[in-house]
Amino acid sequence: MMHCHRKKLKLNDETEVVMSNELYASDREKPRYISPRVDICEDDDGISLYADMPGVARDGLIIETLENKLSIKGNIDLEPDASYKPIMNEVRYNAYSREFTLSKEFDSTHISASLNDGVLYLHIPKREELKPTRIKINLD
Repeated sequence: MMHCHRKKLKLNDETEVVMSNELYASDREKPRYISPRVDICEDDDGISLYADMPGVARDGLIIETLENKLSIKGNIDLEPDASYKPIMNEVRYNAYSREFTLSKEFDSTHISASLNDGVLYLHIPKREELKPTRIKINLD
């Protein structure tokens, strides 16, 4: 159990804020998730998904499919200096997590993924038998 105490923070010459870390003690003990923002584009071959996941390294990223569910999770590994003693944590999250339901037209066994500068890119192809085919017109 954490000891709760009050601190006064002087934000400027006229404003003082009194805070208690009692409200935030339990938040530091469990992971906090944020849903990453995504862009999804479709073409004839499949869909491309771009997810903003700053602070996530490749080894902290988990992409899983189960039946028609696609799950992306990423742990943020930004440990503060040992001397850092937070008095308020409203912005800091420990991980990203988001789940999508894929329709049957997509092939979840051939998803490709890359991570570059905090942006996760996934390409989810359409099943071959469901891709549009062009029919050649013969001249008589």
